[in-house]
Amino acid sequence: MAEWLRGLGITVFLLKYRVIPRTSEHRALLFTSQGRSDLEWELPSILPLDVSDGRAALRYVRSHASEFGIVPTRVGMLGASAGAMLAFSLVVDSSSAEQPDFLALLYTEVFDSMRPFVVPRSAPPLFLAVASDDQQGFARASAEVV
Repeated sequence: MAEWLRGLGITVFLLKYRVIPRTSEHRALLFTSQGRSDLEWELPSILPLDVSDGRAALRYVRSHASEFGIVPTRVGMLGASAGAMLAFSLVVDSSSAEQPDFLALLYTEVFDSMRPFVVPRSAPPLFLAVASDDQQGFARASAEVV
């Protein structure tokens, strides 16, 4: 995605953020009902770290905007799967007013541990995409986001 966006003339930054450690056995369970249950249990311990990484990235990009030749008030986030969950969390996490100026979320999940969430009036514009024939349940979860 980053290369495609760059080809369109969009300045892109990639965020390397903390995630739940995954062994090959753990990954094999991920899309089973047991794996989703495990992920729901592990999420609360890692999501605050993800959000912290996302906020630090926003601060860094905005504080260096002139060096990058970008407008600091036009910094958005695009995320897929876990990255979409991170970007979404930056908006619904009420612990900070700092959030992206726009969001693009691709096949995100909103776990029960993240609910209830309140989308603030100050929430930025959102683009949300998911396949209607998604077999992992993201379509249902994404529809509940809106």
